[in-house]
Amino acid sequence: MRLEPATQRRLAHGVFFAAVWALVATSPPRWVIDAKTTGRFTASAPNKGLLVTIDASHAPSLVFHEGTLLHDKLPCLDTWAPGTKVTCLLQPGATLDMVEIGDGKCAGGGGGCSECKPPAGAFVNADSKEVDVWADTDRDVLTATVPSHGPHDFMTYIEVTTAGAEAQRVALTITPHGGGPTLLHEERPCATCTFMFAVDRVTAPTSVDIVVEAAGWGACSSGPCPPPKTFHVTRLRIKP
Repeated sequence: MRLEPATQRRLAHGVFFAAVWALVATSPPRWVIDAKTTGRFTASAPNKGLLVTIDASHAPSLVFHEGTLLHDKLPCLDTWAPGTKVTCLLQPGATLDMVEIGDGKCAGGGGGCSECKPPAGAFVNADSKEVDVWADTDRDVLTATVPSHGPHDFMTYIEVTTAGAEAQRVALTITPHGGGPTLLHEERPCATCTFMFAVDRVTAPTSVDIVVEAAGWGACSSGPCPPPKTFHVTRLRIKP
């Protein structure tokens, strides 16, 4: 099994090593091409982010981390289409780990380490440059009862939607209403997020406070700029 430089950086940071290894060992064979990435991998200042432009023959994936948080689900990648480039903004403090393309359509069997060649003409290139960014925050609170549907439910699904930023991070915290130990805390870089709360964390129907603290960033066109006040949490609900 080969380890590319970007993969080595991730493993060196100790981010989800066991999970990554288990995934590779059990995944079906797939071809993968790592991008030839030029430019910076980390911004140099707290008010700067990374603008990553990707040119690829197939739908690309991008992985970055903030501290020990590994992120690989970015809304910007949903805009990719064949023959077009896609641009993603990474917020201050983020480190670009990997850009790649790959597909699970491989002939033959075996595990994730099996040889699998990409199709002719497949390519991916990425360029990362440092840009000034604006930053803004928003917050919302929902008081609800969990379990949300009945005593036989195993999960309560909580949906959070934000709008008005190119990059975002959503932090969700659940605590008993009126105070108590944290029942769930999770952070994700998503514009529309679904968080799962295991109902075995409570022994009976319990009133809880669901707190969302969201941060959003956008690229400035020229030099430092103030936030346009377009970033908001637009939805916080328990999914029916």
